[in-house]
Amino acid sequence: MQTVAPIITLWPWWMRSTGLLARTNSRVRTRCPGCSALMRVDLADILARYGPDGSLIDRREDCRLVECTGRAFYMAQWSYGQAWRIMLSDRGQLDEIAMLPPARTAAALNP
Repeated sequence: MQTVAPIITLWPWWMRSTGLLARTNSRVRTRCPGCSALMRVDLADILARYGPDGSLIDRREDCRLVECTGRAFYMAQWSYGQAWRIMLSDRGQLDEIAMLPPARTAAALNP
């Protein structure tokens, strides 16, 4: 029998807590796999709900789009122009997310 050690995801220091995300002025978004909506996140709201020591890593939230029943995941960006990092560590979930259609934004509503 072969045993395999789990891969540990190493998160950048600025992503480890909601307080650090706010202090570094990082950008945070949610994306829903159900409706593909990409939404801005208000870090003041997140800080009020989870406190400065809370984490968004592996946290899922109900989609805020009316009538969507999806569970959105968080993504963070250090600053403008930097890569967005999906805040999930589960490989299965990441594989599913990689297969999603492009994100939907308000630009898609204006033909």
